[in-house]
Amino acid sequence: MDGHPDLLALDAVRAGEGSPEERAHVEQCAECRATVDGFRALAARLTPARIDVPPLVRRNLLARSRPPRPARSLAMAAALLIAVGGLWLALRHGPAVPGDVDRSGRVDIVDAYALAVRLRSGLKMDLTFDVNGDGKVDERDVEEIARRSVAIR
Repeated sequence: MDGHPDLLALDAVRAGEGSPEERAHVEQCAECRATVDGFRALAARLTPARIDVPPLVRRNLLARSRPPRPARSLAMAAALLIAVGGLWLALRHGPAVPGDVDRSGRVDIVDAYALAVRLRSGLKMDLTFDVNGDGKVDERDVEEIARRSVAIR
C-alpha cells in the first residue's frame, strides 16, 4: 500500500474490519491513528442516549392501552360459522341438475355408471337420485340417466 488509506478504509479499521495492512499502517502512522480516534469519538457522540421512562408515565401509557375487544373475534367466528354452514347446506342437498350423481354440473353417462356402482354396492340411496319419480332409486333410474345423457337436445 502506498500513501495513506482513504477515509472508508480508516473507518473500517475503527470498526475492526480493516485489512491487516491497513491496521498495521494505522498503528505506525500518527496522522491516520488520530483520524481513527476522531472516528471513535464521533461514533460515541452519535450513539443515542438511553432514556428512562418515569414510572408514572409508563403507568399512564399502559392504562390507556386497552385489551383486545372480543367483538372482533366474535364477528370473525360468526362469519366463519356462516361460511361453514353455507358450505354444509350446499353439500347436504342433492345435485343442482337432477341425475347429476357426480355433481359435475351436467348429466352424462358417467352419472349413470356411478349410480349403478352405488346400487350394486348396496349403499343406502336417498331419493335425490330418483330421476324417474317412482319413489325409489333402482336400475330404472340408471336407465333414465343413461337415456338423458345420450338424448339429442
